[in-house]
Amino acid sequence: MRYLAALAAPALATVFACSSPAGDRATSESSPLTQGDAADYGCRVVLRHTYINFESRLGPETDCSSGTCWVKIWVTFDVAMSDSLASAEAFVFYQGEGASGWQQSQQAQPVFGAPVGFRRYQVLLNRNTFTSGPGATNVSLIPYIQTTAGHRLFDHNRVADPLGAYQLTQQNNWTIGDDAGACPGKTPASTLSLTFATGWNNSASGALAPGGKLDVSYDIYRMPQPLTCLADGLPAFATLGFVQFEPSGQILQEVASGPADPATGKYQSVPLEFDVPAGTTSAALWFYSSSDCTPAYWDSDYGRNYRYAVP
Repeated sequence: MRYLAALAAPALATVFACSSPAGDRATSESSPLTQGDAADYGCRVVLRHTYINFESRLGPETDCSSGTCWVKIWVTFDVAMSDSLASAEAFVFYQGEGASGWQQSQQAQPVFGAPVGFRRYQVLLNRNTFTSGPGATNVSLIPYIQTTAGHRLFDHNRVADPLGAYQLTQQNNWTIGDDAGACPGKTPASTLSLTFATGWNNSASGALAPGGKLDVSYDIYRMPQPLTCLADGLPAFATLGFVQFEPSGQILQEVASGPADPATGKYQSVPLEFDVPAGTTSAALWFYSSSDCTPAYWDSDYGRNYRYAVP
């Protein structure tokens, strides 16, 4: 059996230092802020950039599945690692050509590439943005997180006006670029990239280093839990990844199971990423999967955990 349990302690949050907020980058005439919401100037959520594929043969890349061909806008932003580890959910609010009010995006999903102190998220806006002939149409957008206290925290680290938002306009080619001065974080000293694939195939590249990143790609179909398990019509399963850093003993965890792919219906694996604390000499990883339909499964190298040392 490969599903041998390893003891797990509660997850601990990391701490980071942020820079002063950058200057005003955009404003809008209205704001999604409501009572109980807050504007973040403390580097807890910060837009990095937006992206539109303008190289499409017919102009900007669009999604026509709704009957209208809306331009696809990718939004990439960072969330403080402490908020990410606390399971804060990340979204984008936006206003475009297709609706008069603010709209909430799908939940943003983690991706690799954040500086130390942050977790990177990305989401696609593919409804009610603008059509391939936008004219003077503007798109307003602003990332936010739903905090564990139930409030929304909106990114204002590049937008000084608490009622402002980022603007995609004809003047900036409907694009917000990276700003090196906005909550930069530290460049990782090194990155250890691990892959745990189906068929019990594991691979590693890079090196574990204090002040670096630990990137983990874990295929949730590696363990035999029933990913069709539902309760009241909703998914009733989860796969978690754990890491313990030595000699501190600090244990962190992230969720490895993501939403279903709308095209295939297959549930997606979420990349895991951790900051490597100062003074780290080694790291041990293990994985846990449970559902309302079956007993729990563990993937822990027969209880030894998967171990990696600083060179």
